[in-house]
Amino acid sequence: MIAKSPLRVLVAPNAFKGTFSAFEVASAMAAGVRRALPEAQITCLPLADGGDGFRATLVAAGGGRTSRHRASGPLLEPVWARVGWLPGRSGETAVIELASVAGLARIARPSPHTAATASTRGLGELIRAGLRGGPAEILVGIGGSASTDGGAGLARALGYRLLRADGCEIPEGGLGLRQLHRIESDRVDRRLAGVRVLAASDVTNRLLGRRGAAAVYGPQKGADRATVAGLEAGLHRLAEVAGRDLGTSGLEARPGAGAAGGTGFGLLAFCGARLFPGADLVANACGLDGALAQADLVLTGEGRFDRETVPKHCAIVSIAQRAAPNGPGSPGAL
Repeated sequence: MIAKSPLRVLVAPNAFKGTFSAFEVASAMAAGVRRALPEAQITCLPLADGGDGFRATLVAAGGGRTSRHRASGPLLEPVWARVGWLPGRSGETAVIELASVAGLARIARPSPHTAATASTRGLGELIRAGLRGGPAEILVGIGGSASTDGGAGLARALGYRLLRADGCEIPEGGLGLRQLHRIESDRVDRRLAGVRVLAASDVTNRLLGRRGAAAVYGPQKGADRATVAGLEAGLHRLAEVAGRDLGTSGLEARPGAGAAGGTGFGLLAFCGARLFPGADLVANACGLDGALAQADLVLTGEGRFDRETVPKHCAIVSIAQRAAPNGPGSPGAL
């Protein structure tokens, strides 16, 4: 009599935003499988798409390390945040997660005021901390932001000066961008030019318009209708002035430029970054394809699944796309 092989189960969830990390979700799902199927062979592979858990997932998959740094939170309050470090043949890669330093989860009560004034300055401070480590490249996960400042805060942390007509710095936050008159780059950290910057995002929104950063994601961050209109005007002004002073015309129309309140645009314009789908980047780093090939059943999920999920570059969509080509014998994803 031939013994039946145990069911091979791959547990590969994303974080449940605002509740559990991907590691915690995977652990809970695995415990449930063990109770129902004690003989099953379970493999846990927590995933991410650029938001919460991005750094931790990549560091765990790559056998990396972390360093701890003081930085500015979304409302410029002092916070502690970490930079991940992954080994590589041509040097280390610094891994930075926007959500961990300037994410919406750091604001207890989002409101029109916080939506108007939240900043990405802390992200720029972590990038600068990464530069001090001499990495070959910097990988930035840009999901889960609290701000809609187009990356203006991160730019200032890196040495750019965003000035009003009278020569004074504009206020922090997206509404302050309406006062932008010129951008000066003569004080930018010179180390930035020698490092590749890659940005991982889970959305393809452009910077401006009814599907842009302010219109789609501003209300989620506390913005009312008037604040959304002001943020849209500020982002339009940023794109206009950056195009003139930095030669970045057209970047606002790139898919992903509207990610994280326009941080995608900011990384493109101020750091010369390249944008990638975060879920695919993490999946490749974690060896998802190999794990799928060895599985009979795949369990995945994230905190919310609705009509906005499918167009996103999220982990569960990445799993479904990768599993489907394997045909009738491929694992079932639930």
